[in-house]
Amino acid sequence: MDERINILFEQLKKNDMSAFDEFYQLTKRQVYFSIFAVIKSSSLSEDIMQDTYVKFIKSVSKIDSQKNVTSYLITIGKNLCIDYLRKNSRVYDLESYDNYEDVVGDTPNREEGQSDVFKIMRETLNDKEFEIVILHVVDEMTHKEIAKHIGRPLGSVTWAYNNAMKKLRKRMEREK
Repeated sequence: MDERINILFEQLKKNDMSAFDEFYQLTKRQVYFSIFAVIKSSSLSEDIMQDTYVKFIKSVSKIDSQKNVTSYLITIGKNLCIDYLRKNSRVYDLESYDNYEDVVGDTPNREEGQSDVFKIMRETLNDKEFEIVILHVVDEMTHKEIAKHIGRPLGSVTWAYNNAMKKLRKRMEREK
């Protein structure tokens, strides 16, 4: 898939917008869940995701072809999240949001019980653990790719992921 993304990226660099639909389909899941990990709101994540792709298309000619394009997209998305949170931190406190179901309930392609899983993950894991689990499980990134993406040592990422899995297993055992 990465190879196909790179081919489509090269087409976009040549201003061939016919490649955008397929590029979007191949990358949207990773971008969405990376944004969602920060924002914790489905509708707001979708809005920021649109802004991410707009910003990406505007700067596509300046992006180095040797870089991981998906990581670049995720970085744009996270930076837009940070900008949004800075501007709206006094107005929008999602951590204290009482009805979590409203926040994650309309996640695209939601499967039955998916919102419960996200709710349990948010309640059990800290933000960094949540991000690592999402990147690994949902985005299917390797621990090495995650380490490079978030700028932490591979051992720290692996430890955090394993620790998160232990926390989730304990939580799920209690839920039974």
